[in-house]
Parts: sequence; C-alpha cells; structure tokens
Amino acid sequence: MTSLRCFRPQRGPRGRIPAESLCYPPARLAVPRTHRPVKIAILGAGVSGLALARFLVEGGLAADSISLFEAGPRVGGLCRSKTVEGYIQ
Repeated sequence: MTSLRCFRPQRGPRGRIPAESLCYPPARLAVPRTHRPVKIAILGAGVSGLALARFLVEGGLAADSISLFEAGPRVGGLCRSKTVEGYIQ
C-alpha cells in the first residue's frame, strides 16, 4: 500500500485548488526495475470487458497473458441485436 503525503492546498487561477496540489506519492529512489510476466483476468465479456482486453493488447500486452471469463453462453453482455424483416436492429 502506498501512502500519500498531503499538504495545505495552493489556490490556482480563479481561486480553484488543483487536484495535484493536494496529495502525491512519496518520492522514490530511481531503482532499475525488472519486468516480470503479467497475467490479467477479466471477469465479464460484455462491452467493457472486451474493450479492456483490446486496450491492453493495443497497449503492448501479449494477448496470451489475458484470460477473459464470461458466465453466459455468449459474449457481449446485455448488448444484443436482432433481425426484423431482414434488417438488423
């Protein structure tokens, strides 16, 4: 758990308090980090779960490190389409 250091806010233009002036994580020493393999589990293959998986892959995460779980028989969550008289609604 990372603790935050908070200070008395400094007012910005128009008397507003910028959020970044309130709290920030403590400074850390620059230590080289080694990257370890990451495994991600996404619960729910609705619109948000599918969008998150795509966002992670486009951001450079390997697709085989993502597991997508869905309780229902198909993906898409509550989003559905139907065909009425040859037209998709």
